[in-house]
Amino acid sequence: MDSDKNPTLLSLNSGSSSLKFALFAIHEAETPDCLYRGKFTAIGNA
Repeated sequence: MDSDKNPTLLSLNSGSSSLKFALFAIHEAETPDCLYRGKFTAIGNA
């Protein structure tokens, strides 16, 4: 791996009226670290 790069993984999960997301830092031979996590709910509801 290039030491100047910080590989990340973006996970998206969408439902009928919500969106969940998480951003993970990827390390060699280690469990990914969650950097950010969040959700948007009631999408499309007035």
